[in-house]
Amino acid sequence: NNIEKINQKSELINLNIIKDKNIKIEPSDRPSRVNIIYNGIKYENLMPKLLFPISNPKFVGFYDDNFDEMFLLEDYTILDENSRKILEDAMKFNSIIYKIEKIRKLEIEGETILLNAFINNKEIKIKIISPKNIFILEDKVLFIDENDNLYQIILKDLDKKSLEELNKII
Repeated sequence: NNIEKINQKSELINLNIIKDKNIKIEPSDRPSRVNIIYNGIKYENLMPKLLFPISNPKFVGFYDDNFDEMFLLEDYTILDENSRKILEDAMKFNSIIYKIEKIRKLEIEGETILLNAFINNKEIKIKIISPKNIFILEDKVLFIDENDNLYQIILKDLDKKSLEELNKII
């Protein structure tokens, strides 16, 4: 799995994509981190993160303290039950989904969507750079902002005015 990375000079990097069950996950001393034992080597304090929480919620990346990618795990559900539970507990700390309670204003500028919304009774401005970053499900709308933060709107929880604003894009 060599991928060529184009910078000033061309270099080959090897992405460690793990597809097998020979990986053990242990808790580390920090709740948002895990230790991994893979091929007899122990890697400590890695941060697990769901890379595609909507389109592929089983695909996990593991990062060191410099946010360098150490491993990619294609499907974490193949892990033994104990490893899976430890991993899921740690990922909860690294995969925050913000719940939008109310939409004050929604504007569309070309591909970009600007949203004035309320989270925990605080008004924030959210910029969505492409309609591709909006996912409409049965009872909710999920979207990713320009900084890769994940937001959800539970449709039944929205007031009439918020729904009218949201209807501009769904």
